[in-house]
Amino acid sequence: MNAHTLDRARGAPRLGRTAALAAWPLVLASTESRGQTPAPAYPPPTVVSLGTCRLASGATIPDCRAAYRTFGRLNAERTNAVLVPTFFAGRSEDHAFMLGSYVDTTRYHVIVADALADGHSSSPSNSAAEARAAFGDLTIGDMVGAQHRLLVEHLGIRHLRAVVGISMGGMQAFEWAVRYPAFADVVVPVVGSPRVTAFDRLVYGAMKGAAEQAGRAGV
Repeated sequence: MNAHTLDRARGAPRLGRTAALAAWPLVLASTESRGQTPAPAYPPPTVVSLGTCRLASGATIPDCRAAYRTFGRLNAERTNAVLVPTFFAGRSEDHAFMLGSYVDTTRYHVIVADALADGHSSSPSNSAAEARAAFGDLTIGDMVGAQHRLLVEHLGIRHLRAVVGISMGGMQAFEWAVRYPAFADVVVPVVGSPRVTAFDRLVYGAMKGAAEQAGRAGV
C-alpha cells in the first residue's frame, strides 16, 4: 500500500498523531511477531471474487478478491453482524485478541475483513503484474467499497450492528460512517482520527520503506 495514498483520498479518514503513536506498537507486534509466535490455529480465510474493482483513481483491479473470517452466530434476522476491518499490515488472523474483548462473539456475528492491499485480499503481492500499478493510488474509500460489496453481494448482509476498527481499521470505520451512514448502527474507531499529520506521513513512509526493503531482500 502506498503511504501517500492516505493523503490523496478525498474524504478518506486519516490517522492523527496521537493515534499513530498509540497504533505503532500494535503494528510492530503484528508484523514482527510472524514466524516467531505461533498464530492461533484458525482455518484458512474464505476468499471470494468481486470481479473487477473500480477504484477512485479510475484504475481497476481485475479478478479482485476479498478475504474474511467469521466468528459467532448470525441470527435469523441477520441483524447482529459486526464488521472488523484490518489494521495496517494486519491479517484477519492477527485480530484474534479483539474477540471477546472488543466484540462479544456470544452475542454478535463478527466478520473480520482483510482490507484491499492488506492481508489475504487482493494486493500487489498476490495480483497479476498488470494489475499491480492500480494499488499505487488505493484509498481507504476503495477498501470500504470492496467490503460493502462483500457484505451485500456475497454475504447477504445489508445492515451492520457496528463497524469496529483499530488504527487503519479505525480509518475505515470513519469512512463507513461517511460513505454509508445508514448501513451501521454504530462505528467505533479505535486510535484513529479523520485527519492526517506530517507525523503520520513519517510513520507510514518509514513502514512503506521497510516493507519495500524487505521485499528487495527477499524476506
